Amino acid sequence: MTSVCELFEVKEDYTCEDGTLLSKGEIVLVIKKGFECFTFEKNGKIGKIPKGKLKKQQLEQNQRKAPENIITGYHQTSAEAARSIIASGFRVGAGDIVGGGIYFALTKEDTERKAHQKGVILQCDVDVGSCKIMQQLEPQLTGDELKKQGFDSVFFPSNYMNVGLNYPEYAIYDPTRVKHIQYDQQQIQVKSEVEQRIKALEEDQRRKALEEEQRRKTLEEEQKRKTLDEEQKRKALEEEEQRKALEEEQRRKTLDEEQRRKLLQEEQRRKALKEEEQRKALEEEQKRKQLEEEQK
Repeated sequence: MTSVCELFEVKEDYTCEDGTLLSKGEIVLVIKKGFECFTFEKNGKIGKIPKGKLKKQQLEQNQRKAPENIITGYHQTSAEAARSIIASGFRVGAGDIVGGGIYFALTKEDTERKAHQKGVILQCDVDVGSCKIMQQLEPQLTGDELKKQGFDSVFFPSNYMNVGLNYPEYAIYDPTRVKHIQYDQQQIQVKSEVEQRIKALEEDQRRKALEEEQRRKTLEEEQKRKTLDEEQKRKALEEEEQRKALEEEQRRKTLDEEQRRKLLQEEQRRKALKEEEQRKALEEEQKRKQLEEEQK
């Protein structure tokens, strides 16, 4: 079985085994060719039809390479982004499962599982042109690279090959392929007001958090200042106590020196007095001896 991506026209009304009804003249996207049956995709569903029930869509030479292949796709985003899209069109994204494309689900419900931003669902008529059926994820794919391969868009069938997605999805790389955007203006207005209130609330919460952080920092700074003041006071008190202790030690030493000086002076007076007494005694003894000599 060969994987392809070609447009075929239904030759007559046909009901598939799963109940899918194909009407005569309807254009379907064939993604695989088998010996007896072709596998096709319609509105995100995969079915099979005998190849004899289809005929390849013929293009005139003056038609472009890929005829219009319009699908209805759904894109969910925020109300603010939706207003921007409605005003100035889609812009390719920064990156995803097949690079920076514009992605569309085939049901509103599927957008709930894939949208990066939520709030408003845009219903779009998208010309997917010549569509490449993806067999694996290619996050580096670009629109230019896809054109070199001869395709205008990519398609992920649900639970197909190695992709592992549980819902089908298209991606285009040229915003002009979105032919029409249907939206609920009232829903956008309501969602926009809700988003504005949420943003205002978040901004208020950020402001309060910032104020709380500033109060916390101010409190910490005040606590640090008080701690520093207390430390400075403690050091000043210690220095004062050390100064007083030093002065007290100096006074004690001075008193000890004075005491020793007085003791020394007292000892010197005592010695001088003793020497004086000894001298007088000696003189007295000499006088006595002289008197005795005279008497003899």
